[in-house]
This record gives sequence, structure tokens and C-alpha cells, in this order.
Amino acid sequence: MAGKALGTAGPVRGPGLVVDTLRAGGPCGIRHYLYGGAPGVAEKMRSKLLSVYPHAQIVGAETPLYRPISNAELAELAERIKSSKASIVWVGIGTPRQ
Repeated sequence: MAGKALGTAGPVRGPGLVVDTLRAGGPCGIRHYLYGGAPGVAEKMRSKLLSVYPHAQIVGAETPLYRPISNAELAELAERIKSSKASIVWVGIGTPRQ
């Protein structure tokens, strides 16, 4: 909806949105938190993104366990994200978990 309001044509895909946001958000101090993927994927993504965009602020990267998350675990995750002061949380855990 925001893209249409700003005149974006065509679909906006997640990978392109991440890259565009990292590029544009660097000078603005946007802080990113990566959550999802198979074991090690979020950390690899963080490493790769920082190799291309060294000024990006990626303040957290973690892979959730592949099982339902308890309320206590969800509260701990929320606290980690909150304490990271992330501006954007990128979630990539797939359907139906997402």
C-alpha cells in the first residue's frame, strides 16, 4: 500500500526490499534485526549483507527453533528485539510458521 502511494510499479519482493532498505537506510541510522531461516541462515545473511553494505546496522540475527514457540520464549524474543533498538525486524520463517 505504501509503495502504491509512492508510485512504485510492480510487485515488491522481500529480497529487493531488504537491499533497497539497507542502502537507503544506512545514512538514516536504520537498525535491522534478522529473524528466521534454517540454522545459521540469519547469521550468514548478516555476514553477506555486511560484506556488501558495511555501514548497515544489523543489530541482531537469529534462527528460531523449528517448533512452536512458547509464550515465555516469545517474551524473551520480544525483549531481545526491544533491547537491540531495531528499527525494522525482517522475519523469514515461511508458511505456515510465519
